[in-house]
Amino acid sequence: MKSRILFILLALLFSSCLEQVKMEERLEEDYFFGSLWYYDYKNTSDRFTKDVTGSISFLNNKITVVTNDNGVIDTEVFVIRTVTKEKKTDDLKYRTNKGDFIIKIKNNSIFDVSFYTTGFFINFFKSKNNEVASQEIPLPIQEPIKEWKRIKIKDVGTIDLSPKLEIQGGKYKELKLEIINELEKIWGFNYLDNKLILQPKGVNDINETSTNKYCRIIVETTINAPNDYQKLNEKIVISAIELQEFNNEIKKQVEQNFMNTPLKVVEWYPAKIIEINGMPCFQTNFTRRLKDNPLVFVNTYRFFNNDRIHSLTISYRISEKDYWSSTVENTLSSFRITNIK
Repeated sequence: MKSRILFILLALLFSSCLEQVKMEERLEEDYFFGSLWYYDYKNTSDRFTKDVTGSISFLNNKITVVTNDNGVIDTEVFVIRTVTKEKKTDDLKYRTNKGDFIIKIKNNSIFDVSFYTTGFFINFFKSKNNEVASQEIPLPIQEPIKEWKRIKIKDVGTIDLSPKLEIQGGKYKELKLEIINELEKIWGFNYLDNKLILQPKGVNDINETSTNKYCRIIVETTINAPNDYQKLNEKIVISAIELQEFNNEIKKQVEQNFMNTPLKVVEWYPAKIIEINGMPCFQTNFTRRLKDNPLVFVNTYRFFNNDRIHSLTISYRISEKDYWSSTVENTLSSFRITNIK
């Protein structure tokens, strides 16, 4: 009987120190994290920091945690039992069916989230992806590699042309010689269409030897309404769920484009958010096959630029990877969007 009374007194003392937050007054906000620290109370070897991105969605009756561990998406739901507020701080404690979340508030926004159980502790480090890029974009570019040519794409920017490649179909116009340095003269091209296609040199002339290798590099722009997309100098901030939805939508579009054709997707890789030459973008890639022909690897980078999306797609036969490797890497590193909206 005495122990029961002591328990009740302790419970009353605890509740008097903490202010209960009513369901209708609870915080509703998404917290994006870019990495986490895991600490196991008993196993000292199981303590680490990891680059796991994701989001924690706080609602009045549940918390949803979505993690993206190198493309592997996982979702876990926590049922809220009580929410209490410390009297001397703005910290909130969410007691759930699986453990306790401690939320730190600053300027009416979440700036730190921790999770406790009887066995381990996790601190979710806030993502900095919602910041504007710290450096000017795009990154500065050097002179073209020897024997390469710089293509100026109207209303987009520039990309360099490898001597192994040519512009498809003669849709370009040669300009006057432009001296890049004192020792070497390099032709420049103005390209006026909204879709640029690079292919192995000689294909335009139906050169039989040129068809022995396969590579395509495509730059294309789709224009919509102003402010339909984020600006190019803003880092991409979306939840893991939104990234998965984007991935699924792109995959669906590709598969629909392949319907009633001999093409098929063999393997699809999860979408990622990366930077190319300082420019944030979505990366998707997959392998495809045309009938019984060799596998082709397709890599697409999509750049949001206010009212438009610029896409850069690079594809080549996997069996020819060594042949095209340096061409692909140097082409990608040369790409710049200079028409920033």
